[in-house]
Amino acid sequence: ATPLQDNLAIKFTTETPEIIHSFTANFSADTISGYAPLTVNFSDQSNPGTGVIVTWGWDFGDNNTSEEQNPTHIYENPGNYTISLTIIDENNSIDTETKIDYISVYEAVIANFVGSPTVGISPLTVTFIDSSKGEIDNWLWNFGDDSTSASQNPIHTYTNAGTYSVSLGIFGQMESSDTLICEDYIVVYPDTCLIWPGDTDYSGEVNEEDVNSIAVFWRESGTLRSPVSFEWIGNDYPGNWEEPFASLADCNGDGEVNITDVLAICLNWNYTHPTEIDIPIIPDSLDKYRGSFVEIYTSLGESETEIKIRNYIAEIFDLPIIEIVKENYLGQNFPNPFCKRTEITFGLKEGITSGEIKIYNLKGQLVKKFRILNAKYGLNKVVWGGKDENNRSVSNGIYFYKLEINGKTVKTKRMLLLK
Repeated sequence: ATPLQDNLAIKFTTETPEIIHSFTANFSADTISGYAPLTVNFSDQSNPGTGVIVTWGWDFGDNNTSEEQNPTHIYENPGNYTISLTIIDENNSIDTETKIDYISVYEAVIANFVGSPTVGISPLTVTFIDSSKGEIDNWLWNFGDDSTSASQNPIHTYTNAGTYSVSLGIFGQMESSDTLICEDYIVVYPDTCLIWPGDTDYSGEVNEEDVNSIAVFWRESGTLRSPVSFEWIGNDYPGNWEEPFASLADCNGDGEVNITDVLAICLNWNYTHPTEIDIPIIPDSLDKYRGSFVEIYTSLGESETEIKIRNYIAEIFDLPIIEIVKENYLGQNFPNPFCKRTEITFGLKEGITSGEIKIYNLKGQLVKKFRILNAKYGLNKVVWGGKDENNRSVSNGIYFYKLEINGKTVKTKRMLLLK
């Protein structure tokens, strides 16, 4: 050996050298992407080094923070979020870990749509409008009649009567999807034997409520039927009405909804037919149609059926109620006692158009006679000014008056003249 080798001593050891780890912030998350609202569980994976971490400060990137070691946070809105964690040990050593755009939150697709109209007469053309939310790539419609569409806003025609459920499936990013099913969404009525003159709401019976449709569709016009008639038969829908159900209110089929159609209600009063369909024609509030109702009210006559219709309207819009006269009657004069003039009211039942009002003094002598000619059904009146048949003023006192129909006295009442 050389002298150098003799003086060189080499020591080998099997001990593992001690590694000193640095104080470092770090973290992870159980999920880093998904659809809002997205719940994320964060885990602290920091290295405390030789010290002890005493403070954790999280910034979730959406103006929310936490001081928990392992927090859970919910991201309500879509977007990319930068997350930072700051740690402090007992020696006030500080370190921060920031991960840019660490969390990605997507807007969940939510299916929704509207169709218009949803009720009508076949063939019924419906426009569907997609009102879904989210970033959508594809649409799949099912119209319930074995027809489908991949358009966003399709137009579909239902050719057969029936009730149809409609569904819309939407497909977005990252296999996101949603489906909305609207049960019995479209109702299509047949166009055959649809119109029964007078049954404007298709309830199966003609009554006072049928005036509602006439007022709602007042002055609407469309294709006339052939023949124009009030006959109690089922008529087919003629087509080409802007408001298809207005054709039911065109009772006589002349192509316009007007006062003549109310006559069908009177002529076919209480008539029934075997088909009853719940057609949602009448809106919840009739206030906007008040003008039409008032015009009908003032145009109708004094027959018992017309008065029933008028009183139905009167109850809705606070108009004067008209008394239906079942029997001939004589009312009390007003004013009574009277000085210069008084009104004598009387009612005539349907079919009676003539009669007489006779006024007598206490001696039973005829003072005045009013001949009733072409009187109307219901309430009537005559005015007596305190003069006899020769137009001479009579004296103060008690007088009797009576109503005679076909020579028979209906009723006798008395009144007092005080000048």
